[in-house]
Amino acid sequence: MFKVFEYGSIDKKLRDEILRYISKVLEREKYSSYVEIHIFEKLSELDAFLSLEYREFNIHISGVYFAMHDAYRGWPRIYICIELLKNLPRDVWIGGVIHEAGHAVLHGSPIYYYYSIPDKLLETFKKLNIETERQLNILYHISVAVKDYEVTKYLVENGFSDYQYPFIIYNLKIDEVELKLWRLLTNYISRIEYILRIMKGIAAAIPLENVYEYRDDIDSAINKIVYTLDMKYEKYIYKLINLLKTFEIDTRKNIYNLSDSAADILAQLNRG
Repeated sequence: MFKVFEYGSIDKKLRDEILRYISKVLEREKYSSYVEIHIFEKLSELDAFLSLEYREFNIHISGVYFAMHDAYRGWPRIYICIELLKNLPRDVWIGGVIHEAGHAVLHGSPIYYYYSIPDKLLETFKKLNIETERQLNILYHISVAVKDYEVTKYLVENGFSDYQYPFIIYNLKIDEVELKLWRLLTNYISRIEYILRIMKGIAAAIPLENVYEYRDDIDSAINKIVYTLDMKYEKYIYKLINLLKTFEIDTRKNIYNLSDSAADILAQLNRG
């Protein structure tokens, strides 16, 4: 069961199409729990809404997207921004909407959004004197990578591969702005934080390697990202990728395992 909230002037035909694709995912799972769908005409309306919501929960997010999901109030909430959505190819935004519906199915409880820093990672942070805000950012990027991996895995296993491919491949790249940012980073902690941030797109893509017709495209796109960055970090990126490939859908366990791997990489780089 879902309830729709509209902000601004929303085209009925487009709204119904969005809801149809969300329903495809929920119906496949026979998902009967309550879901909210918030559709915003303008980015400014989405920004204002999230600012108020996340201020209440003392939450910091890194970026606003055309389709998002959370469960901070105790139930899954999907956010769609029409202003951003209209700038995307149709098959890309459809894949993104389906992706967020997958989060509603898999990660529709607050337990998937509140985590303590795992012991091994916290110990490493303390040894390296990493400030609290950066610690939380690193944990956030790890949790996002894990959850995006799990959603694609779930959708591939439930017949949504063809919808996910355009969305995944569209996001699986590093543009010039990202490259400039990478080159400006001068220490290994900043660079590992950056790698964990871009791991979101890579992690989401990995399950599509199990689909024969998409395998080569996905492998090529991932390798292009890795080779674009400094060769010094290549082995660390592939270490994270190879670990992700072993994950089943077990969010907390996966976050702890990816956190341990990140801690090992930080410690190794610190030793030089």
